[in-house]
Amino acid sequence: MKRPDDLKPKINVNDIKETSVAQKNAELLRETIRYHNYRYYIKNDPIISDDEYDKLYATLIDLEEKFPQLKSENSPTQKVGGEILDEFEEKSHPTPMLSLESVFKKEKVIDFFHSFEKESHIDSFEIACEPKYDGAAVEIIYKNGVLNSAVTRGDGTKGEIITENIKTIPELPLKLIGYEDKNFTDQIVVRGEVVMFKNDFNMLNDRRMKNGEDMFANPRNAAAGSLKQLDSSITANRPLHIFIYEFTNAGETEIGKHTDALKKLKSLGLPINDSEVRTVDDSDDMINYHSELANRRKTIKYEIDGTVFKLNSLDQRKDIGSTSSHPKWAIAYKFEPKRTTTKLKDIDIQVGRTGKITPVAILEKVELGGVEISRASLHNFRIIRDKDIRVGDYVVIKRSGGVIPQIVKPIKDRRKKTNKVSIPGKCPACQSELMVSDDLKQIYCTNIKCKAQLVQSLVHFASKEAMDINGLGKETSEVLINEEIIENMSDIYNLKKNDLLELDRFDHKRATNLLDEIKNSKNNKFSNFLYGLGIPMVGKHLSQVLSKKFKDINSIMQSDIKTLSKINDIGPTVAESITNFFQNDKNKHEISTIIDKGMDLENKLYSNTNGKLQRLTFVFTGELSNWNRDEAKSIVEKKGARATSSVSSETDYLVVGSNPGSKLDEAQKLPVKTISEDEFVQMIKG
Repeated sequence: MKRPDDLKPKINVNDIKETSVAQKNAELLRETIRYHNYRYYIKNDPIISDDEYDKLYATLIDLEEKFPQLKSENSPTQKVGGEILDEFEEKSHPTPMLSLESVFKKEKVIDFFHSFEKESHIDSFEIACEPKYDGAAVEIIYKNGVLNSAVTRGDGTKGEIITENIKTIPELPLKLIGYEDKNFTDQIVVRGEVVMFKNDFNMLNDRRMKNGEDMFANPRNAAAGSLKQLDSSITANRPLHIFIYEFTNAGETEIGKHTDALKKLKSLGLPINDSEVRTVDDSDDMINYHSELANRRKTIKYEIDGTVFKLNSLDQRKDIGSTSSHPKWAIAYKFEPKRTTTKLKDIDIQVGRTGKITPVAILEKVELGGVEISRASLHNFRIIRDKDIRVGDYVVIKRSGGVIPQIVKPIKDRRKKTNKVSIPGKCPACQSELMVSDDLKQIYCTNIKCKAQLVQSLVHFASKEAMDINGLGKETSEVLINEEIIENMSDIYNLKKNDLLELDRFDHKRATNLLDEIKNSKNNKFSNFLYGLGIPMVGKHLSQVLSKKFKDINSIMQSDIKTLSKINDIGPTVAESITNFFQNDKNKHEISTIIDKGMDLENKLYSNTNGKLQRLTFVFTGELSNWNRDEAKSIVEKKGARATSSVSSETDYLVVGSNPGSKLDEAQKLPVKTISEDEFVQMIKG
């Protein structure tokens, strides 16, 4: 960053009378303060005292108060917060924020390293090693160098907009340094982790205790809770920090490596924890890095729960790709999970929407890692048998992946009066005979009329990520099914107001609202309907993948395993699951009934289009003069085509704007047809 000519400009606000003079001095102060923030937070090399910095900051505040027309969203003074929201709105991520696959054994790390040689046939590669921060993941978008929006990770597809809160973090620039000189695209998307340092966390909890407020369980919860404040001035008073660790559109800037991307981002004034980043080319060095980090864990000022290993080459990452849930080019090697002991009070048997029977441990409440735990996963009855877990045992529990509690083993030395766990022979919900596999890993209720299955299926179908039917949660679903008002999922589209008014929980307003929600769901997106069906092994991401490949539900139902397996992210096992689902007579009847009730299952990606753009795939590179990327993507989707972020053999057209990036070279190698923005304009007019 360019150093200002005067590091401590002497400005007397009282002497300034003209707006033009005030504006000039305000910009001088802002640039000076940004420079000192850069030296303090990014370079860790301040060149003025805190008192001198505070005086500069106070002068800028006074100037903006005297000339309120000069206030700017990009001013450092906007980090104090103050805007109060009614609620958080949601925003989709430009590309999914996939979670990392977690491993706990070094053998898995070694397998990960060698997989690139064995499965991907990469002869030479580097691995970037980084700490795995235990905080709150966020995505931040800068447009033309200015902070435009910030979103939580959410469900990985979309998250909550927390822009005003993220602006309060001191080291995060509202305006990137030297953006104009670095040949970046108009939109820069970065991802990072918001953390609270351990000492700051302890002082915050001490302050809250003195004020009679509830204390936070751990720094991660404190950071996440601070970002979810509707009043940003509260967030501004919380000691938050952020480490940027990823740059999602690096291909546009001709950057070849992850470590080079981090350097580039640091040059823009973004907080990068590069002192902990290391590149290695050997699995032993990966294990050593992890061990070293584990040994230093207590002395590091922020919480970490493992190590992240990533392919350093961005091109190699593209070649290897991702599954529907996680990238195949990265893993998280977690530290040994924290453990504690408690008493197993009972075993609860749950029935899933596919009929799968799952045992769940009911525990005496105990705190583990700052979270109160009363239930734990047992996965299946084979585990109960092999570990000889009994009701009444004291058991060791851990938080697998830092989240899901699991029983490690019973403490047999403390065993007194206990009861062995019996393998269920009948469904706890419908009393039907259960299908039990020889290894006890799979136990299913095969009764297609089982009410417990129907409840779970209906709740999933009505969930926000699926058909988004507000008011049709678990309790309402259970009532409708137990009263035999609903016997199949499609029956919700037969509901009448009188049906609901006969139930104690419904008055006229609530009944009307639910029926309106059900009616509106008929016009939901095609991908939401696919997800709502609950196809085994098909989550939100794969539902979107399918919606981009097929024009309607019938074309998916008629596809075979071979056709489905050719689609990126869908392998033979998932393809078999999809075909089995649609070959089931009950499922086919349900879908047919829903269509008869007026469900609009026309894929909007393939409707209202002229013949030229139908099912074409576009990629954009460089700066467009007529639209930004999101606007251009929306245009082609409305025309029946789709827009992707990377060039592949499936790309039909690369639209080239000014200052194109590496995508142009990729298109010429494949080859992919390239067109100018003017040619694209003529195409969408045709």
